[in-house]
Amino acid sequence: VLLWEPMRMRWPVYIMIACLAPVGALMMSASIVRSAPLVRSVPNSRSAAPVMGPAKDGPFTPAVLFAKVVLGEPRLLKLRGKAISIHSQAINEFCSDFGVPKKMNQALIKKAKVVGSDLGFLS
Repeated sequence: VLLWEPMRMRWPVYIMIACLAPVGALMMSASIVRSAPLVRSVPNSRSAAPVMGPAKDGPFTPAVLFAKVVLGEPRLLKLRGKAISIHSQAINEFCSDFGVPKKMNQALIKKAKVVGSDLGFLS
């Protein structure tokens, strides 16, 4: 069950989700199907989590920069955070419905972040 309440959300969130969800799902599912190994070896020692670095320019970078000008950076960051939260909840719900292991669930969320950066959503 998603934890967000539709009546409390603002219309830009609906537009952003409606526009970005199909593209993100398509890109994520295509890249996961191609690149996810069935068995992953776990190293003995844990290293520090990799840092993402600066956002990449992608096909959605102009739209994000336009939204930054129109909405302002604080409002855009809040809107982006809400969209990421909803997307993560959708991934978690999908994984719980189909019995996906927790490690694969976490890998899907990390993959969504990388794909979002590649597409320019984090610019």
